[in-house]
Amino acid sequence: MTTLLQKNIAAHISLSETEMESFCNLFEYKTIKKKSFLLREGEICKFEGFVTKGLFRVYHIDKNGFEYNFIYNS
Repeated sequence: MTTLLQKNIAAHISLSETEMESFCNLFEYKTIKKKSFLLREGEICKFEGFVTKGLFRVYHIDKNGFEYNFIYNS
């Protein structure tokens, strides 16, 4: 995971090796099972995510019942 995360960060900003290591150490590797939820309605998100393998579907249903989809693919 660290290599993919480091490549992504380096594409956006420059960090020293020490800064990169410190930043990457803030992340925790977690496996999410297929068709499970990372966050449900009403829950407060207190984390950032980075997909290293697979695909995430993020969706929102507005007050009129319209569904908006975003797909994150590694």
